[in-house]
Amino acid sequence: KKAREACFDLGRLYADGDKAGVAVDVAKAIPLLTSACDLGRGQACDLLSKRAESGEGMPKDHAKAIALLAKGCAAQDYQEWTCRAFKKAFDAKDEEAVKAVAAWKTGCAAQEKAACKGLERADLK
Repeated sequence: KKAREACFDLGRLYADGDKAGVAVDVAKAIPLLTSACDLGRGQACDLLSKRAESGEGMPKDHAKAIALLAKGCAAQDYQEWTCRAFKKAFDAKDEEAVKAVAAWKTGCAAQEKAACKGLERADLK
């Protein structure tokens, strides 16, 4: 948990900068936020999703953006808005969101807790 939070805090600091003199450095922020997302920090996945959708600091990639929303929603430390954003994409019949839900359903049937949590949190169960 400490590594997850440290990566997130430092990644966000580099992503946003601060008044104390830390300059924005997206090249440093992205790997730190990726580590935090991989370690279960849903808000990091959400921030990366927005950057993947906009192309800010990383290649613009809609499929990756949706996958990051799904990962963030199923994360151990998730944010409700991430799940709402994912559900909105699913309700709009976004192809990538539909694929992610299908994967969650398969995973949940195989007793994968994260997949079941993703379905439940996105109100898709």
